[in-house]
Amino acid sequence: MKMHSFISVVLVCFLIFSSSSLLLAQTSDDNNNTTYQQVSTSEWYKQPQVYNIVAFPPEDIEKYHITVNGLWNGFIGENLSSPFALGRLVESAFSGRTYHSDKEFVDAQHAQGMIVPATILTIQGHRSFQEDSFEDFACRSINGELCPWDVDADSYWMNAINPGFIDWCIQHGKKAIDAGADMIVLDEIQGNSFIPLYQWAAQYTGLPAPGFSNETIEGFRSYISTTYSPQDLLELFDINDVDTVDLKTRIAQTMNLTYNQRIQADPLIKEYQSYLETSNFEAKKRLILALRTYAKEQNKDIVISANSYALGTNQPFGFWPKGLIFADLLDLFTFENTYTAVLDQTIPDFYRTKWLAWERLAYAATAAPAVILIDTSTVEAIHKNLFPLFGFSNSLGILCAEAYANKGSFVNYHFQLFGREKNWKRVEQIHEFVMGNPEIFDYSSDVWGNVGIVFLYSEGMQDHMNTYLGCAQAFAESHIPFDVVFDGDDLYLNTSLSLKELERFSLIVVPSLLLVTEKQKQIVKEYVHNGGVALIFDGEELGFQDATGEVPYGDGLFYFFEEDYGKLYFETYIDSYRQVLADCVHNYVSDVLTVNADGRKIVVTPYIQQENNRMTLHMINYDHIGFFDFIWPVSPLEIHLLKPSFSIEQVSLLSPGEKTVSLPYEISDDTITITVPSLKDYGVIVIE
Repeated sequence: MKMHSFISVVLVCFLIFSSSSLLLAQTSDDNNNTTYQQVSTSEWYKQPQVYNIVAFPPEDIEKYHITVNGLWNGFIGENLSSPFALGRLVESAFSGRTYHSDKEFVDAQHAQGMIVPATILTIQGHRSFQEDSFEDFACRSINGELCPWDVDADSYWMNAINPGFIDWCIQHGKKAIDAGADMIVLDEIQGNSFIPLYQWAAQYTGLPAPGFSNETIEGFRSYISTTYSPQDLLELFDINDVDTVDLKTRIAQTMNLTYNQRIQADPLIKEYQSYLETSNFEAKKRLILALRTYAKEQNKDIVISANSYALGTNQPFGFWPKGLIFADLLDLFTFENTYTAVLDQTIPDFYRTKWLAWERLAYAATAAPAVILIDTSTVEAIHKNLFPLFGFSNSLGILCAEAYANKGSFVNYHFQLFGREKNWKRVEQIHEFVMGNPEIFDYSSDVWGNVGIVFLYSEGMQDHMNTYLGCAQAFAESHIPFDVVFDGDDLYLNTSLSLKELERFSLIVVPSLLLVTEKQKQIVKEYVHNGGVALIFDGEELGFQDATGEVPYGDGLFYFFEEDYGKLYFETYIDSYRQVLADCVHNYVSDVLTVNADGRKIVVTPYIQQENNRMTLHMINYDHIGFFDFIWPVSPLEIHLLKPSFSIEQVSLLSPGEKTVSLPYEISDDTITITVPSLKDYGVIVIE
């Protein structure tokens, strides 16, 4: 969840390494004859890009095929208070150039054809950042203490409820826009909504827990007094006098409990959490809208993204720091991930590490490719760990390929200082492959399939997030091509679901109908009434009490699961649960794709490019042995695919680092059968 402790370690090593280099540095208008391809257009972020974590010097830009130079360029620390500070410092040492301003740095990157991000830290502060206002902006513990965010970096929680802190963030963003930034990354956008989780964690970390500043407590007092009548306050929360009740003590009394235990012990805590979440959302909304307005006034295009760990879908100990609620405000998500199907592991265990569920969801929520990076604790483990003996090149390569196969982008997190370049060798090759074959990475293409997962965002996802994750993973591993439809809650997010949007599918799966809008329920019913099939986990929400199995409805039918097999599969990874989900789909729709390989180790995703008369099949092999970083190749691989309507003239296999080869194929009725002689980790079949 935090990249900062690792970056601080990097910075210390870097300063030792680079002190002599900086003395010899030249100005930024050096004689660099390397030619770069300029990346322009205001919607560059909707196409595949190669991001690196901190700005690279020119030779590494070329070597690693970078197009977006430094996703996380900002930093906290003494005299490092600009939105580009860390990127500037690191790039300077390795390039031998100095920059006298942010604009000079950005201009130099633009001259190399780079897209340049800036960073705003929206939860953590530092005395060198906020200076005289630091104490005023800071969150406080119940005893009035400062609350560390990252002890190693000497950074502290800042209070988004304080309008002065958001004003500071706005001014910081304006600096980035004035310097010519193409993108602003808002770090830890969930801000104050993290507070209940960190209050619970304080019993284990020993750190002062935030959430008790006078501004927060008095804001909450005002919130409940305007939301509830005195009678309601008495009956619901046992508050006789809202003006005098000791809210600090009351909130602190339940801090050591998990989410469900806490709200059961005191219903007021749920209101407290809602207040923190809503006030943070409004504060960050003000920040985003102010930056967009300022950029427009300056006649500049700006792309705004946010780091939201696993899209804010994680629910540690029941606490749910949501990230998807910002989807309508952002252009895209740039997020860390670490999850496996069963549990969190510092170094992920393949083949169970499949992140496609988050990648598909992020694209559906923003209509733009998500940018995915491994979380910092994993990076630290990879660079410190001597095993496997051969590095983690194939492990990281699988994650990289997976991102691009699911309409995303993967971040290069390599640092020269660590000397484990081999860890990133396969990522480098895949990035070269992606940027060298733009025709097969057309993100406007559609999944070639007839199944949709309808993700209706609401408070009901508190109980059903893992239902979605399990269904997405089960379908991918069962060779059931699917697309994701995302719709909001009519609170934080707009609702725009239409019947037409669902009618392109023969079958839909709805992970949750809890607390969705009546219109959304009605559209699902109309879809089925008109002939569709819907798989449902909570039929009572549609008025079908105790219904299980098939229930005809109009010209279509509902299928009501008696158990939440999606949730069960995600949390246990027991194959029988996957099989239940797959069999249910196969009972109602014809196969679009079949693959003669282990269902859970090979994932094939077909896309159709209608205008270009082209199909692409992205194949990923997850059969990986961690200790040796070895992938068991599949040989041969036979694929049966529903034939597209255009005339097929050739079928080719493209793989990173390999020559393009023609593949044998046969056409019979509506099916094309393709034989792949061998698949290592990643390959793309192109049908034209």
